[in-house]
Amino acid sequence: MYFSWTTSITDFINPEDIEIFSSSLEKKAERVDYYHAQVKKNINEVIKVAKKRGEETLIEKELQADAISAFQNIHFLGDILGKMINVSLGLGYNFGDDYYLGSIIGKLEGLDNEKYGELIKALKRLTNSIEWKQVSFITNREKHNYCFDFDVKDENYCLLNVSKHFSKTEVNREEVKSLLKASGFDPSNRIINETVNDLSKIKYVKVPDEIQKIKQKFLNEINNNIGEEIYNILEE
Repeated sequence: MYFSWTTSITDFINPEDIEIFSSSLEKKAERVDYYHAQVKKNINEVIKVAKKRGEETLIEKELQADAISAFQNIHFLGDILGKMINVSLGLGYNFGDDYYLGSIIGKLEGLDNEKYGELIKALKRLTNSIEWKQVSFITNREKHNYCFDFDVKDENYCLLNVSKHFSKTEVNREEVKSLLKASGFDPSNRIINETVNDLSKIKYVKVPDEIQKIKQKFLNEINNNIGEEIYNILEE
């Protein structure tokens, strides 16, 4: 079980109220593991054929799809976490409402910054991290704009922030503003510019290495910080 704190908090709330979200958190983590394992299984063969081919082979296209799916499911962990927090703390959003981690942070700050202060800090550590920005960027671009290119770089197979159709790292300011808003934030120009700057520094993302690294960042923050703070609030 990835998220044992979701069981612990049922000491204070009805398990039926959160079961759909707690089970979904587990499934999303399992799906990340599945797609990550698929990438690991095929990576050596893909690197071998990618060095020789002119056109992308089927196994290469399959690995790209698995890598993108892994990153997307990491991102979905954050979305479902927001639903868990809403139900656990009774923040008032209804099932089906359009809200995400940025919305949750804003709601908590508006309700009681002192009571929820440590949870807000924990959530911001996740959403301000380069790992969160990267998976949000990948998910948003793949969903709304175009597919990422992949290629071999220094003997590693990588997702490229530099599209073959552009001459430099292409991180569009409006695209970044869109992904921040899609996560429930009302971003200032400073936040938008900082995010553009952070993402522009990443030329390529190694797979499967970065999938594991980013997944672990999310799991650590959700379990060791965010989940613990939710429990502490309910216990008070």
